[in-house]
Amino acid sequence: MSDTQHRTDTIFTYKVVQAGKQIRHWLEFQLLDERGEPLPHQPFRAINEATRCQLVPEFSGQSDAQGVIRLEGLHAMAVTLLLTANPLAEVLQTVFTRTAPRTAQANHRGSHASVWPAAFGVFAN
Repeated sequence: MSDTQHRTDTIFTYKVVQAGKQIRHWLEFQLLDERGEPLPHQPFRAINEATRCQLVPEFSGQSDAQGVIRLEGLHAMAVTLLLTANPLAEVLQTVFTRTAPRTAQANHRGSHASVWPAAFGVFAN
């Protein structure tokens, strides 16, 4: 079948699509150590399909004093958060030297820093 004979509709040869301004989203992460304390001023980069295709600039910056990273103006697609290893390791090493030795039971559960989505939402520009 050639392209000139192929139709997706029996009445019209095309469809009119109306699109308004796209809804933008925001996303927050909070960086915490194994005790639940915030990890402030940690450099980060965040990428998604739009940044990989160079349609929008890459998100970058530092977490705030409470360890929160807020990304705004996002389209509804997956986001990959990238943290710089050296500053994070330095902070965690300081935290580990300040804490008392853990019991065997606590070590069995594992101790590691975590990144939790703190909040997410939708807003209209």
